Amino acid sequence: MLVAQLACMNVVDPDLYHEMGLIRAARQIGSLPHRDLFAYTPTINPSVHHEWGTGLVTYAVTVALGGAGLTALKWLVMAGLVALCVHAARQRGTSWPVLCALAPIAIQLGIVGISTFRAQIFTLLFTALLLTWLDRDRLGSRRWVPAWLIVYVLWLNLHAGFVVGIGLVGAYWLEQVLLKKGVQWRLPAILAVMLGLVLLNPYGTDYPRYLWRGLFMPRPMIVEWTPLWRDMNLFVTFLIALLVAGYAIWKNGWRNSPGFLIVMACALAAVRYSRHANLLAVAFACYVPGWIQQTALAGKLEGFWQWRHKTVVALSVAVGAFCLVLAIAKTPWQLYVPASPHPQRFKNLVYPVGAVEYLRQQRFSGNVMTPFNSGSFVSWNLFPAVKVALDGRYEVAYQPGLLEEISDFYDAKDNWRGTLNKYPTDLVLARVDCPLALRMGETNWKCVYRDDAFVLFARPGIELMSVNRVGQTLVGTFP
Repeated sequence: MLVAQLACMNVVDPDLYHEMGLIRAARQIGSLPHRDLFAYTPTINPSVHHEWGTGLVTYAVTVALGGAGLTALKWLVMAGLVALCVHAARQRGTSWPVLCALAPIAIQLGIVGISTFRAQIFTLLFTALLLTWLDRDRLGSRRWVPAWLIVYVLWLNLHAGFVVGIGLVGAYWLEQVLLKKGVQWRLPAILAVMLGLVLLNPYGTDYPRYLWRGLFMPRPMIVEWTPLWRDMNLFVTFLIALLVAGYAIWKNGWRNSPGFLIVMACALAAVRYSRHANLLAVAFACYVPGWIQQTALAGKLEGFWQWRHKTVVALSVAVGAFCLVLAIAKTPWQLYVPASPHPQRFKNLVYPVGAVEYLRQQRFSGNVMTPFNSGSFVSWNLFPAVKVALDGRYEVAYQPGLLEEISDFYDAKDNWRGTLNKYPTDLVLARVDCPLALRMGETNWKCVYRDDAFVLFARPGIELMSVNRVGQTLVGTFP
């Protein structure tokens, strides 16, 4: 089931382009830039790119192995994540019938935000590793601590999601205090060291200042940063997970449900932001099967497994074969850069492949107004000749309010003409189906390029050849 879900997620993630673009620029100038290089709109100084390490990894893999290597990296990291979750559940005594019965819940929660390739995948991997090591600590082992601190430094340079690690160790500490009626000094000492290690990054003290702002910054226009109940399918799965976990804690008692505070903390994080449902998935997979194993429900599941063994095997084979067919149909070994809208697969995420090719052929140099999901692709292909108005870096690079302003511009809201004249924009790149594309005809800007997905408008004084590629098949390639 997990493979079938992941097979659908073989489209290049927009964030990948700005992550790799940062590293490519760093190689050219000899150091990691602290000032923004890619935008012509107002930016933040310094610009702290918390995913620079992921950019380094993905850039190196892409240069060495291309898109196939990047796809392999995603599958390897996900395989490691699954192995750690299964190991954590099994070392708690979970039987295969119980684990297999609960796995679909974790899978449905865990696929949120998984793509090729997002830094968030590393956060899920390190979260599972931390939960495994916290189980060792619970059993009295302390040898995990030095290894964890090394991994933690790696994590904080790959993704700002490392703060999850701080939160999980804190929740574990509180749980141990409640259980053992003591301060457990080793755990606050570990937390203190973790906080100090945050400074081991290329940005120094600017990194924690960025984190303070980024962690509490509202992102109402980013779907994955909206409350969980906005996605009803995900919310129903979340409620099922809570019911299962609540049943186990009710039957066993919280003292016999180790990790209950961690699961509850992840659940609260998921309620607030839907993107954190995958953190709950990891905690659920590691802990809840072990809780269920202690209840009468486990005996019923195992009894059914044995009583209807042939039925279970037949059903498993059928479901497995069906999922495998679905996965193969999605060609998961290929990495896609969709250039045209597709009603099923690429409806929302389409890259301006034709427009970028056109600008390259025209040897254009200047400033291009870009939508949120397109800016990084334009920068990756045309920097340094072209600077963009906006890309997926959001709070990393851009001043507050810019995303909202440019989103209103593309929706052709009240002051869209003011935004058009506010910045030194030479070209406007827009989806053909956005309101702005219909309103630009009211201005003296000239349409110089059009295909089935995107249109380019040039300001007066920019002389470019007009090209119409409507109806033509465009093929995007990576990188």
